[in-house]
Amino acid sequence: MPNPVAPASLPIPSLPRTKKDAQGQKKRGLITGWMNSKISKGRPPKAAEPKKAPKDTGGGQDVLVPKSRGSYTSWDHPENAAHLRAAALAAVHEKGVSIKDVLERFNATEIHDKPQISRRQIFREIQELKKGGQFNNYIITKKESNALISNDEVKFLEEAIVKRDLANNGMDRKEVITYIKNLTGCNFKTAENHFHYLQRNNKFPRLKRGGRVVVAQKTTTKRSQIRTESQLRWHSIIESVWGEVKRYNNNNYNVSSNKKPFSTIMPYFWLNFDETCIVASDGNVSVLSGKESKTTSRIMSDSRLSITILRVGSAAGCDGPLIFLVEGKSIQYKALKDIVKTFGCPPGSCVIPTPSAYMTDDAWEQVLPHLIEGIRQMPVIRDYPEFKCMVTFDG
Repeated sequence: MPNPVAPASLPIPSLPRTKKDAQGQKKRGLITGWMNSKISKGRPPKAAEPKKAPKDTGGGQDVLVPKSRGSYTSWDHPENAAHLRAAALAAVHEKGVSIKDVLERFNATEIHDKPQISRRQIFREIQELKKGGQFNNYIITKKESNALISNDEVKFLEEAIVKRDLANNGMDRKEVITYIKNLTGCNFKTAENHFHYLQRNNKFPRLKRGGRVVVAQKTTTKRSQIRTESQLRWHSIIESVWGEVKRYNNNNYNVSSNKKPFSTIMPYFWLNFDETCIVASDGNVSVLSGKESKTTSRIMSDSRLSITILRVGSAAGCDGPLIFLVEGKSIQYKALKDIVKTFGCPPGSCVIPTPSAYMTDDAWEQVLPHLIEGIRQMPVIRDYPEFKCMVTFDG
């Protein structure tokens, strides 16, 4: 069969390569029909349906307005608003009655001819009543009758968490879940799920982060409170002692010597030493904290009983003797008998055995000679044996 031949009156168009070619072919009549018109993107709009007239209820007020998909209820109508308000008040005030029971009673068509109330609508009405200040002490729950613990028990739990936090003994997450478990007799997983439910629904308004844990600062019971009077006394004592040291060293400075005056090397003669704890740490402790406390702390022990290292340093940044306190009567390892030669510690460093490894009065009597020996061998201080030093330390 031979191939069909196009009429001579219409030339065979070539495919347009550019927008200019397409416009030229449209002008010559080679592109016609829907390809010649610009179609907007998206689905074509539907034709608008005519609105239906509302039903005449006979009272002159339209309560039910038919729509294309069933009908909806106008809750602004006075009768419908009163009906919804009565159901919300019954759900709030009647004890031992669930929302389901209230809806079944108010939606019964054989008792009254009123519109049906949905769960969403009645909860929205309860929220509106709560915003108006009528139920400030009422905690709204969708399943209040089936809740694992009651609203009063939730408030008691919240109060216990706040009181424990103010006493620096905050409750951690496991303690709270165990409390719910012991209170209800359920298993741990059920109590944990209910605790998460209380957090998600903001049932702990007095707790930080909605009842979620925060990192607590570790503290101890044997702590002395620092007051303004104590700080003033410390500053006065240190200032008076430092003034005495400057007066003594300036008077004993030999002008004929080639040494620097005391005013240029003062930082080397101001020293401080403190104890350091090297016991293993339990890591961060997370507890539930109330909004009333500014800081979150938890008592982890009776006192700081792990002080085993004493370090000395000057204001100029020089290291002094390093002294270790170990528990025992004698040093069994030879390497610890002379740590200056073995480990390259600063002069005067040593390991001192004590009965309890604590800084006691007996231990201080053993530490003091090594401390003085090491300070006198520190940089710059060893070049000025006639000068005095000031050493600050806590009790």
